Amino acid sequence: MASVRNYKVAILDKQRQEIAAQQQAAFDAESEKNIQESRTCLSKLTEDARTKSLAGKFSPFGSNTVPMEMLANTGKPNAKEKAALSYVVAEWEKCIDIQAEPRKKYLPPEANNIISSYRLDLRSGFADLYSGKSSYGDTARMRAKLDIEFKQKIDTLSAKIQAQEFADAKQRQEAEAQKRYAEAQSQQQREAEKQRQAEARRMLDMQEAQARAQLEQNRQLQRNVDFLQGMQMQQMFRPPPPPQPVIIQQAPSYPTTCKSTRFGSTVTTNCF
Repeated sequence: MASVRNYKVAILDKQRQEIAAQQQAAFDAESEKNIQESRTCLSKLTEDARTKSLAGKFSPFGSNTVPMEMLANTGKPNAKEKAALSYVVAEWEKCIDIQAEPRKKYLPPEANNIISSYRLDLRSGFADLYSGKSSYGDTARMRAKLDIEFKQKIDTLSAKIQAQEFADAKQRQEAEAQKRYAEAQSQQQREAEKQRQAEARRMLDMQEAQARAQLEQNRQLQRNVDFLQGMQMQQMFRPPPPPQPVIIQQAPSYPTTCKSTRFGSTVTTNCF
């Protein structure tokens, strides 16, 4: 029962894996297209003349290294820079939103939540700069901190997903191993059943052959009995043979010669 259940789990996992692979391939293709569009959009934004007043002070794009001058800038945007800041942030979000639909469709909910939270924190920081609550340097430090935290969260989620994928792969391997073991056992049982059936057929054939031989022997014996009984019946109902004449042969007669001899008053006669 457990083997059947594990087999079904393995089938479902394999189906989910195939679906995930198809989704990943679709995401990669669509994401690559959208990334190129997003990069083109951001490239045009950096070349836009309306953003020149923010050069060296503010960048919505983020970077692994922030110039010292930008971190140390205590200045706050004037009216012209505020207009440029409002335009840059709005256009930046449009460029980023090009990838919004693929992210929602293919990324796990946790990843989308991290991205949404990150963007919200960025907008809040940009709003503090726009309102004059924060300086350019404060905004740069805020952005650098959010970038680090965002990367850490994404790395943690990626490690979690990889660990889960590893566990799922291990479970699939175990299920596959159990499936192969169950199939091997089933094959052994089938082979054993075949051998049992073959032995049963052999014994049955032997018994049938013995039965046929015994039947033939009984028939032959019955034929012999019937023959003897038939002979006896013939003897019983056959008339007795006529008596044979008895021929008595007598010895041939030969001529007899007699001779008499007298001794006194006694006469003795001998015939031969």
